[in-house]
Amino acid sequence: MPATRWTESDIPDQTGRNALVTGANSGIGLETARALAVAGATVLLGCRDPARAAAAVESVRRDAPDADVRPVAIDLADLSSIHSAAATVIDLVGRLHLLINNAGVMAVPQQQTPDGFELQLAPTTSDLSRSPVCCSMRSWRHPVLGSSPSAARRIASGASTSTI
Repeated sequence: MPATRWTESDIPDQTGRNALVTGANSGIGLETARALAVAGATVLLGCRDPARAAAAVESVRRDAPDADVRPVAIDLADLSSIHSAAATVIDLVGRLHLLINNAGVMAVPQQQTPDGFELQLAPTTSDLSRSPVCCSMRSWRHPVLGSSPSAARRIASGASTSTI
């Protein structure tokens, strides 16, 4: 049987679903946000830089003019920012159906995060940023992410699972 190639057109209707995409101001994150918006999802663009977030919102709206697309300030290298973003998500949409942990940094000068972690490590590993994002979205008075086993899935590139 020949392999089939999955494309954006295979995304089912996402109307009524809320998504948060981290690192949504460029690259894969921006394209993921765009595809979800075109498919009808309410999309929250998780970004560090407000100006780049605003530009990304406008970019997505060019392809999905009627979409509900909003920025959410989040810096994955700062645990307090992650917790604030979770509160913002609750205020904006109540709960998430999709959490796309895309953001990361690469080849930055050595420096520490506000929480004392090495910057290269903090936003790019599941233990130091992605787990707190997911846990923050689940731990508020009203769970932001659904609690059923089917509510959370990890989709990763080979780069995130490889070892040096």
